[in-house]
Formats: sequence, C-alpha cells, structure tokens
Amino acid sequence: RALSGTGEVKVPAGRYSLRLSPSLAYEVDLPGTRYVDGGLYVHHPDAPGVFAVTSAPADGTLLPRHPCTDKSEFTAGPTPQDLARELAAQPLLEVHDRTRVTLHGARGVYLEVRVPPDVDTTQCQDVGDTTDDIELFRTEGGERWSWAQGYVGRWWILDVNGERVVVMNHCDRGCTKEDLATLTRM
Repeated sequence: RALSGTGEVKVPAGRYSLRLSPSLAYEVDLPGTRYVDGGLYVHHPDAPGVFAVTSAPADGTLLPRHPCTDKSEFTAGPTPQDLARELAAQPLLEVHDRTRVTLHGARGVYLEVRVPPDVDTTQCQDVGDTTDDIELFRTEGGERWSWAQGYVGRWWILDVNGERVVVMNHCDRGCTKEDLATLTRM
C-alpha cells in the first residue's frame, strides 16, 4: 500500500510504500500500528524508537563543523563511504562498525552512530527550530537530522541507482535490545 508523503497518518501493521522522490520509493514492514509522518518517519508513542529513510544528495548533504558548538556547515563527500567517514571524524559522535553492505541490491555502508548519554547539550548552538541538540547532518532540501544525548542509531548509507539514501533506525536510552531488533527488521 502506498502512503502519501504529507502529514501524519496512523496505519495498521503491514507493508507500505513511501516515496522519497519522484524516482525513488521504499517499502517498510510495520509490525504493528505506527504513525507515518511526512513519508520519512515511522514511529509510535508506545513503541520506542523511530524508523526513517531520507535522501542525502551527493551534492547537498551538509555536516556541521562541530555537532554541538559550531553548526556552520561543510558539504559532505558524494559517496556513502565519504559520508560515513566524515561522520566518524565528527567530535562527540561515536561511530562504530563501518561495514560495507548491500541492501536489496543497493551498495553502501552500515554504521552505528551514538551520542554519549553524558554530553551536555544545553551548551549547544541553537539553529532553526533545533534547541539543545546534536546536529548529525542536514540536506540543502531542508531535512535536518539531530538528536539529544543518549542517541543510538543504526544507519545504512546506500547508493540507490545513483542517489544517496540513509536508512536509519534510532532510539534513546529507553530502547531495549528487542526494540532495536524490531526497528532493524522493519
């Protein structure tokens, strides 16, 4: 079933197709009722964690100079490996397990991104509608990816027919191993 990319929609368990761009869509298996917000985020208030997929254009993905104190930006390199390497070089972020992967024919890099739970985000520079958070990356198209201390994300940065895409499932300190396993299965 195809879902619109606008607003927040409550949907029952099942397989859904969400459109990232005019030429690119993805499918996700929802294990139970979830909310789909803007075609990017899949979440539920009673099920910890968020599943998200976003385009990360090769010529329009921006990283902060420092994810907390200097959110002025530079353009990330064009490949999945470039983005993974540049994320791993960011201060404060703990990036592990940069492994080459193939997910449904798309090649890229799997990694785990963490923001330590003891980081004091009250000292972070506020940008736009973000307050007291760690900037992970943003796109020139307006998508901003940030989170607070305790973030745990599992990312697949992929080249899908020439378009860079980031598949993310992420939690905070409240997620269990079972919660993370459910997000990974999705």
